[in-house]
Amino acid sequence: MCDASNPRFSQGAGSIDQKLKIIQAYKDHYNGFGRCPEYTYAGYQGYIDWQALVPSLGINEVVKEIKASPVPDSEVKKVVDLACEAGASAVYGPGGYVTSTYIMGSGNGCQVLF
Repeated sequence: MCDASNPRFSQGAGSIDQKLKIIQAYKDHYNGFGRCPEYTYAGYQGYIDWQALVPSLGINEVVKEIKASPVPDSEVKKVVDLACEAGASAVYGPGGYVTSTYIMGSGNGCQVLF
């Protein structure tokens, strides 16, 4: 979930402004990867879960919480790289590529080497 062009951007209870602030806070924080919040990955729904906290905490406090929170298991570099490997395997088939790794700072991009 990197920006408003994602078809799932409208999902969740937050306003457009709140959603964009959550996305930016996430990109700025987690592991310095420049990652975007996952809509859903291995049971973790960062994009939706953070929005659910806005009514009780307010958007500014949610942004502070994101920046102070530990990196979820779904954002450990090895796990992100494995997601890239799974994507490459789905597109090119097992053995159809050499390796696939997350491109640092890309938000959701993977580099596939053939």
